[in-house]
This record gives sequence, structure tokens and C-alpha cells, in this order.
Amino acid sequence: MPITCVGYVRVSTEQQATEDRTSLADQEAAIRRLADQLGADVGRWFRDAGASGATVEGRPAFRALLEWCETNRRPGARGYVLVLNDSRFGRFDEPEEATYWRHHLHRLGWTVRFCEGDDVQGDFRTVVRAIGSVQASEYRRALIANTRRGMRGAAELGFWTREAPYGFRRQVVGSGEVLEVGQRKAGNDRVRLTPHEPEAKVVRWAFEAYAAGGESLGSLARELRRREPGRKWSRRTVGAMLRNDAYRGAVVGGVRSNGEPYGREGAHPALVGPELWHAAQRRLDVNAQRGAGVRSHYLLSGLLRCVHCGEAYTGGGGGRSRNRNPERSHRRFYRDSGGISGACPGRIGTIMRHLVDDAAVELVATTLAEPAVRRRIERAVDDALERAPRRIRQAIKERHAAIHVLDRRRARLLDAVADGAFLPGEVADRNEQLRAELAEHQAQLDALRFAERRAGVARSERARLLERATNFAAAAEGLTGPRLRALVEPWLGRVTFDKVSRKLTLGIRPVLAVPSLALVTSPARGDQREGRLIVRSTSLVQRGHEERIARALRGCA
Repeated sequence: MPITCVGYVRVSTEQQATEDRTSLADQEAAIRRLADQLGADVGRWFRDAGASGATVEGRPAFRALLEWCETNRRPGARGYVLVLNDSRFGRFDEPEEATYWRHHLHRLGWTVRFCEGDDVQGDFRTVVRAIGSVQASEYRRALIANTRRGMRGAAELGFWTREAPYGFRRQVVGSGEVLEVGQRKAGNDRVRLTPHEPEAKVVRWAFEAYAAGGESLGSLARELRRREPGRKWSRRTVGAMLRNDAYRGAVVGGVRSNGEPYGREGAHPALVGPELWHAAQRRLDVNAQRGAGVRSHYLLSGLLRCVHCGEAYTGGGGGRSRNRNPERSHRRFYRDSGGISGACPGRIGTIMRHLVDDAAVELVATTLAEPAVRRRIERAVDDALERAPRRIRQAIKERHAAIHVLDRRRARLLDAVADGAFLPGEVADRNEQLRAELAEHQAQLDALRFAERRAGVARSERARLLERATNFAAAAEGLTGPRLRALVEPWLGRVTFDKVSRKLTLGIRPVLAVPSLALVTSPARGDQREGRLIVRSTSLVQRGHEERIARALRGCA
């Protein structure tokens, strides 16, 4: 016997599917009562347990209902699709979408009927249905607005509104009860984050390893999968963890319409200190600018530039080899991205990876070993540390002056509104712009104050920084991949390759570009100028010739 009546039920959350309030069971009972009134039996059920009514794509059961009705058309004797009310049918962004789907089902021979508010017949029923669709959509918009408003208020008070991130647990304010992962809090409870020490140790290790430059996001993910096999770790999840403000003790609920974040600083105990946090953020920013073609196992990928067009060389080759040992470097090479794109005239330039990497490490090591270079590095470090406090104090003075000017402009604007010269709505945009500019200058001022504190730290680390130049050759011995790149990259100011003469040229920084000295090297950008760099060159033609001879001799033996 063909089915003449089907039922559709939906709840927005999985919890509602098992609770007593407007649950699936309640909806099914109401639909059965309506089916009895229509003299029909519900022959098939479609259930969306935990699906938003905003879209069709997010509701697998609703899509299945549409497909089933298209397959089982009833052009003669009509059938019924029974739903509790307009909200269960869908809270679409556009109310007309609900009308579209009802009309679509009607053309297939299936009439949508609601258990609630569907007693009106005739043409007026279309008006009632349109009003119901609008009410359902407006209810959803109001619900979203209220939820966002509540989450924003909670974030500004330092409360946590989601599941705790790895390394934390939620603690109920007042009772002090610590909630485990997945445990629900009472409806009126507010929670803050509290460290979960076994996981917190792993988080601190991850930040320290990444900030030190010895690990990439991929290698961190592999190590975390080994340490915490119960969780899904990937490059993306590790990157999100390193960017999460919760680990520095802040709750950031979101971003206002003007781009300004809202939340609360110092909302809970931090798992990482400010210096370690900022060091990790700087390395994330640098790595993000390298682009997809830069691979960490290639020492100079993205750093090496073509002397003719200035485009970067990127690592490639050997990616699909069964032997994935990164030391099989004879299968790997650098490619001239300018030649590939056509931006550089002449043939596409390629360099075997092991030739250029070995040459770069040797050039840096021999240069740093020269006594005259070491004296120059010592003078450059002392000069940078001497200039840093003056430059930072001047920048702080400029920020204070800018904030004072903006404060006076905003005060005059508010006085004009108070005197009746303008209505509040007429100056709302300008007032919001001034607030955004004040927030930006205040953020810069906070960063400069932090840099001022770091200046003292950098001076106290002078001996360690100079030691890195002295012990470079010993530290580089035996290193490969990301660890070798992290050791060499801070010394490199400019690296070029001439694909005609096969000449590699390195510009070595006299002031090491590390987080401790970032505040003294970045603002002036002096180390990028030719006169500040220690320039060294070598020809890769001779190196390649000597290697071929060595391979031939080994073959004869």
C-alpha cells in the first residue's frame, strides 16, 4: 500500500533530542494526532537530531525527505508532509525560502501541514503561512543576536563560554567545581579556565620548541600525536593552539564591527609567559609570509633570490620518491620561480639542494670564524643595544602625543553633542573612528612598553648572543631540516644566485635577527642595506665538478 503521510521532526541540539522540552518524541506525538485527524497513518519518519534550521544543506534528513518525495510523486491523490510548526520546518535567513520548499513539495503532490497554527483554510492560509515563516526567521535572528550579546558580555567579564582548550579545564565560579571534558555545567553557572597541569606541560613544551625554531608545525604535530595519541593533531590544529589567546591568560570573544577585539586580559592563569607568547607569534608571522612553496627541509627555500629578476627559489623534487629520507638530497633541488612564471628571461634555473645548502653553511661558518668579523659583530651588537632604548623611548613619546590629540578631538566632539550642535547619530561614525584610532595607538603603546622591558633582557643576554657566532660551526654540525634552517636563517640578510655564472652570494648580518634583538633590528631596517651586511660569495660550478670527480673515483674503487 503506498504511503500517504510522512512526518518530519527536528531539534537544533543533540541534547534536545533526548530531553523533555520540544523533543523529538513530543513532535512525533503531535504529528500522530494530526495524522489521525486527517484519517491517515504516518508511513515514514525523517528525523534531524541536532541540526540548525537555517539551511537545507545542514539537514541530512530534510534533504532525504525532498529526495524521497521527488521519487514518490503523488500527482493524483495527494499526500501529506506533517511538521510540528514553522520553526521545525525551517528558520531560514530568507522567509521566502520556506515558501519555496512548501511549493516545491506541493508540485510533487505532497502538501505540508503543521500541527500548530494551521487551522485556517483557503487563500488566507497562504497569508498565515507567510507570517509564520517570517516569525520563525525573526526568532532565529533574535536568538542569534541575544546569544552573541550574551557571549560578548561573558567574554568581557572573563568567563569562558565553550569547551576548554587543550591544557585547561572549566572551573565553576563560586563552587570551584572543575568540569571534565564534555561535562555540562548548570544553566546559570559561569565558568573560568583553570590549568590542567599534565596537559599544560605539553602546551608549554610546544610553545618553547616552536619559538626556539627547532620544530615546524608539521614536526610538532607528529610529536604531539606520539605524546597524546588520543587527540587528533595536525598542522592546522597545532597552529590554532599556538595562536589561541587563552594560553596567555586572555579571553577574546570575537571582533567588533570596527575590527577591534573584545574580551578580557588576565581572565585566568596563563600557561605561557608574555615573552614566549610573542616569540611564538613572531615566528608564526614569519612562516606565514613564506608561502606554500617554502618547505622547512630546504635551508634556503624562499630566502634564495634570482640575481636577475629577484624572484625566490623554492625547494622541489623527490617528493614522490618511495625513499622519503630527507638526506637523499641528490634527488632534491631548488627551482627558479621567476623562470617558471616567465618573469625572468632565459632558461629556468635549478640548483641541486646539497650543493647550495652545504655552500651556504660553510660560508656562514667561515665568515663568523674570522677574528675581524667577530669584532665587527661585537661592535654592532653593542651599538644596537645602545640605540634601542633611545629609539623605543622616542616611539613611546610619539604614541603618547598621538593619543593626547585623539582624546582632545573626541572630547570636543562629545562636548558639541552635549551643547546640541550635533545629534548623537550625526557623529556616531566619527566617534567610532576616533575610538578605533585610540585603540590602535594604545595597542602600539603596549607593544612598545613590552619592547622597552625586552631591551634590558637583550642586554643581559649579550654574552649568549655573541656566543652563538663563536659556536656556529659546532652547532651546525649534524643538524638537518628545520633545525638547521632555524640556526642559519637569523644570520642571513640577503641571499642571491646567478644562474648564468652559477655564483652564490650571501649577505651575513652582523646583528643576529633573533626575537631578543628584533626590537632593535626591525625598526631601523639598517641591516638590510648593502653596507651593513658582510657579503661573501662562492661558485657552485667548481663544487659540482669536484663532486663528479669524487663520485667517479668511488666508482673506480
